[in-house]
Amino acid sequence: MARYRCLAPIYTPGGAYVEIGQIIADDGTGDVPIPTSYTPSPACDPLDADGIAKLTVAPHQQPSPSTDVLQLWGLRTQFTTLPLPALSTAWKTLVIP
Repeated sequence: MARYRCLAPIYTPGGAYVEIGQIIADDGTGDVPIPTSYTPSPACDPLDADGIAKLTVAPHQQPSPSTDVLQLWGLRTQFTTLPLPALSTAWKTLVIP
């Protein structure tokens, strides 16, 4: 089952608000549940093989390595002081130079 760490504040398909650093998972083990059909965005850091596979095939543009992760979503300054965990190696490999 897919697990992700949120790199930006997001809303799940069910309307739940997820803060930076919280874990979302489709197997009920995360902070916030998501459906198995959930399509992850680059705001989701995959934490397992299923998450990596789903993020790799998701229909979105790959972020540029020259763009700071937080700038991808135009985050307001109120979020810039929140601690952001280091990106997983899996997410870094999805960025195309």
